[in-house]
Amino acid sequence: MKAVDAESDEQAARFGVPTIDIENDSDLLLLVGWKWEKVLAKNVEIGEYPFIFTSLVIPAKDIVEERDKRLKIAGGKIEGRQVFVPKRGQADVFVPDQGNYGKLWRLIHRTRRDAKDLSPPVKRFLEFLKIIDEHSPNNRFKKS
Repeated sequence: MKAVDAESDEQAARFGVPTIDIENDSDLLLLVGWKWEKVLAKNVEIGEYPFIFTSLVIPAKDIVEERDKRLKIAGGKIEGRQVFVPKRGQADVFVPDQGNYGKLWRLIHRTRRDAKDLSPPVKRFLEFLKIIDEHSPNNRFKKS
C-alpha cells in the first residue's frame, strides 16, 4: 500500500519493489490519496483527521513493467535486485540509483503518458495521479 498526502511538499511515495519479486497473478498495489480535514466545533478548529479522497487497486505487474520501461528510456538497467543509472555526463558508466527509481510521480515516463500501448491499469494510475494533482499545491501535471 502507498499513501500520498496531497498537501505534502514531497509526495515522494515510492514503489521500488524489485521486479523479480513481483508475482504476476497475485500482487496488487493499493494507492490512497488523502489530505488533512479540519474538525470544527462551533466554528472553532478542535483537530483534524486524514480524509481519503481517492484510492486505487491495480495489478502491481503493470506498474512494474511501466516503471522499468521508464528506467530503460532514461538509460538505466536492472541487475538482479539492484537498479543502476548512468552517471551524470557519462552514459556508459553506471552507478546505483540514489532513490529516484520508483517515485510515484516518475513511474511513467512523460513521453509515454499518452502512449497507445498503456495498459488499462496504468491509465487508471495516471488518472489517480491527476486526482492527487487537483488537490495538490504542486500541480505536477500542469508543470510538465
